[in-house]
Amino acid sequence: MDIQKQQIIEVLLKEKRPISISEIAKKSGMHRYAVARNLDVLEILGKVRKIQKGTAKKYFLFQSLPVSGLIDISSDLIVIINPILEIQYLNNAALRYFSLSPPQIIGKKLNLGTLPLISHEDILNELENYSFEKVTKKILKSEQGRWFEITILGMYLLFSPNLIAVIATDISDKVAIEEQLKKSERHFRLLVETTRYTLTILDPVTLMHRYVSPSVTPLLGYSPEEFNQIPFYQLVDPSQSEWVKQIAVIRLAEYKPEREEGRFYTDEFQLIAKDGSRVWIESTFRFIRNEDTGEPEIVGVSRDITEKKALEG
Repeated sequence: MDIQKQQIIEVLLKEKRPISISEIAKKSGMHRYAVARNLDVLEILGKVRKIQKGTAKKYFLFQSLPVSGLIDISSDLIVIINPILEIQYLNNAALRYFSLSPPQIIGKKLNLGTLPLISHEDILNELENYSFEKVTKKILKSEQGRWFEITILGMYLLFSPNLIAVIATDISDKVAIEEQLKKSERHFRLLVETTRYTLTILDPVTLMHRYVSPSVTPLLGYSPEEFNQIPFYQLVDPSQSEWVKQIAVIRLAEYKPEREEGRFYTDEFQLIAKDGSRVWIESTFRFIRNEDTGEPEIVGVSRDITEKKALEG
């Protein structure tokens, strides 16, 4: 806290009653305007309270946990301004980030460049058209390459309503993780879309596919959408249809997620292609529990072994 505010607090500490701005100015030796400006900030901090009767204002120390005590423990950058964009307070994290002290910044107008990141053009546009009935969020990148989520919201405090808090939360780690996930998804999608193997997810009760990779089209002639509309027992040669139903029931009954999550099965099926031809596939699969539904499903990888079966025959 700067010297002027400390002087005001020391004056109020000695008083047993609320006193006016003029009295505080006289006892502290400060200019009346400086006292009034600093009292406004001390109100925001929750350190003083104001009693107003008509135009007369008197102040006293308020012995409770101040707002600053709540926001200064935050690692977020918090800047509080009034409706005409004058800076009223920066928490400790913001002062450290911007390498400032309160006397250097309190009372200044938040203009383009006043506080890099907080006074970004997009943020200023939001503030100039701000409505206290909404909360606004923006994602910005700092000059140092860090990502921040900027939240703008109104502060309705008893001693000073109509204040605006601009809160900058460092989300760089979150952005980096999301970007890594996007890269992983792109790599996985590339792998799935280019491999000759066919990946499937099957409902073990209905034997309807929930997913099939695009490689099903060159394999069987069906589009993924068409393939997913046909029960698996109708896709196999009629000689295998009942067997498919039976093994699905037996293996589902045997499924114990706590001890069989890693158990794999390998079977050979003769599938009917869209043009009526027969294609032999070897399918390796296992049961897993769907994280969203909690129900088991069959995840499999299949390959064309038609030529291999022809050589065996």
